[in-house]
Amino acid sequence: YTDGTGGTATSVFNAEKVTYVSGMWGYEGTRYWLAGNTYDFYALYPSVETLGDAVSSATCTDGTFTVKGFDATKGHDLMTAKKTGISVMAGQTEPPGPVALKFQHLLARITFAARSEGGNATVHSISLEGLDVKGRLRQRQGTPVEQHGQREPSAWRKRLP
Repeated sequence: YTDGTGGTATSVFNAEKVTYVSGMWGYEGTRYWLAGNTYDFYALYPSVETLGDAVSSATCTDGTFTVKGFDATKGHDLMTAKKTGISVMAGQTEPPGPVALKFQHLLARITFAARSEGGNATVHSISLEGLDVKGRLRQRQGTPVEQHGQREPSAWRKRLP
């Protein structure tokens, strides 16, 4: 949050993992809304812990997400969300309540479906070429996503039984 005078931002959450349990999102500990402050929230899904070796690092500083060494072949989706400008006024009797975050996909998942008319067909292999499968992401607040990908001559190939 910031104190409304342009002062230094103070972290309420810093790389805090939230979990979905029994239909509700939650976190450890208690945080209080402080009057006279404006709050900005930024989130990355899934957590760095869940991403494991699919990413070398992931940070968010002043609204800028930086994800390095992301490996799409590990099968993780990657999404970010933000909710900014939540002000708590002096004398406000009710807290703002839960913060709704709308996550946006940073990747696309491709699914194939095949249908054969009048008989059986067997697919023996499939390959996709010219795709970024590893990379680095920098997404600044209010600006487009900057991505740097690594392409492989045959990015994905699957031999089917």
